[in-house]
Amino acid sequence: ENFEITAKLIIINAHNNQYKAYGDEDPVFSYSALPLPISGDEYTGGLSRESGEELGIYTITQGTLSLGANYNMSFNSADFEIKIKNLMIIVDENQSKEYGEPDPVLTFTPIPDIAPWDNFSGALEREPGELIGIYEISQGTLSLDDNDNYNIILFTGADFEITKITPIITWENPADINYGTALSATQLNATANISGSFAYNPDFNTILEIGDNQALNVEFTPTDNLYYNNTITTVYINVLLDIGVDEYHSNIKIYPNPAKDYVNIVQENTLYEYLKVYDITGKIVIELNLDDLITCLDISNLPSGVYFIALKPADSSPEVRAKLVKTDN
Repeated sequence: ENFEITAKLIIINAHNNQYKAYGDEDPVFSYSALPLPISGDEYTGGLSRESGEELGIYTITQGTLSLGANYNMSFNSADFEIKIKNLMIIVDENQSKEYGEPDPVLTFTPIPDIAPWDNFSGALEREPGELIGIYEISQGTLSLDDNDNYNIILFTGADFEITKITPIITWENPADINYGTALSATQLNATANISGSFAYNPDFNTILEIGDNQALNVEFTPTDNLYYNNTITTVYINVLLDIGVDEYHSNIKIYPNPAKDYVNIVQENTLYEYLKVYDITGKIVIELNLDDLITCLDISNLPSGVYFIALKPADSSPEVRAKLVKTDN
């Protein structure tokens, strides 16, 4: 006689109480199965449901769920429900306009998102008024075109502010200046579209140190401070070392020049406070105080090239500068 291996019966029970909110993606439909399949055999595919996206009840079907030809599957269905979507409308914070400007479109965030095929109609509104101040934003006429599928359970308003006008300040980055040039109206020349006063920092007659991208600030105070804000503007200026210096000064001697490792600086008739050595970009590479009339300066660690020595007299006289050439031989 023959011995027969028949297909194993598996009973699939779709779980009850499966649902989603209107407009959401379908979940993975869950189920239970008895008995367990033979070790190594696995399910493929998944359950499905009747088509439709409106509110209501839909039958869950076996879909593509399978264990293959070695099993017979008995499927027990269940209902799947699409429920009304609860929605919160959160008005966006920090909405404002400047005095005298038209209102922007007031914005909000729905939580969660509505279905991509649905739309809002109407608009948020705010308290009436055009003076500077705070106005409450309300729901106004805002609603959903398809109200039957949604339930707005919470509306959170926010404040709308009418602010002072920010003046327009016109001020370009000034042209480069050489070290020792005092700031003047050539650099500090901001203008505004309304009347008011300017306070510069650094101020007129300031002598800036050598360096690039140094900030110049101005605070503008409008004459009409009821409707206009104070405003601060910043530009940037490069201060260069003036390379147009004499190679020799009668009251100082620099030797040897060019030099490789050391250079002697002899000060005649004048006492100097300090010595600085700049490279051609204006960067200080050596800085020291001067305690006597003869200084032996170690330049062995400097790369070869052109440098500028600046000596500051002990009195109020300006710096004296001279060119130094550093060599490798």
